[in-house]
Amino acid sequence: EALRRFKAKLGAEHPETLIAMNNLAWAYQAAGRLSEAIPLVEQTLKVRQVKLGTDHPNTLQSTADLAVAYQDSGRLAEAIALHEATLKVRRAKLGPDHTETLTTLSYLAKAYGDSGKTGEAIKMAEEAAQGFKARLGPQHPYTLQALSNLARFHLADRPAQAEAMFREVLDVRERTMPDDWRTFESRALVGQALFAQKKYAEAEP
Repeated sequence: EALRRFKAKLGAEHPETLIAMNNLAWAYQAAGRLSEAIPLVEQTLKVRQVKLGTDHPNTLQSTADLAVAYQDSGRLAEAIALHEATLKVRRAKLGPDHTETLTTLSYLAKAYGDSGKTGEAIKMAEEAAQGFKARLGPQHPYTLQALSNLARFHLADRPAQAEAMFREVLDVRERTMPDDWRTFESRALVGQALFAQKKYAEAEP
């Protein structure tokens, strides 16, 4: 309804209309309605590319949003291409240690991991985790998430290393956000790492 009002009053390509369209797309995506979210993000990106240019921050955000939507829907090749394009521009415009650059790198690492390119994914995840730690500190939520993402890649082949990383994340989350769902997730991930090492008694909740 809000999007229809913006379109009627301001036009389909007005910046406020595009924001409303993007917000609706995120709502659909959060609800798992990717088939409805993706066309909205694609349309937003197309307009911003024409109106603002491909390197404008708003256009880059739409590119990143579409990459995540593609990634969530399993369209990994398309997601990787968009993440790589976004990363290239953000590194050039913002620098390699900017939080938006590191966020893009984290998403790209996950997409590579999901597509079976584990070696490349680990390198990217390590760079992202180190970058967030240097930029934001070891206890920042972004740093903790990046470290947890890196640990996931090691679950299969280096479960002891993964356990140490998961425990580091869990320690901070238990102290700073004890009732948050991410803390419960961290406990479960520690359990998975213990189970992978055949430490079944310790893995029991």
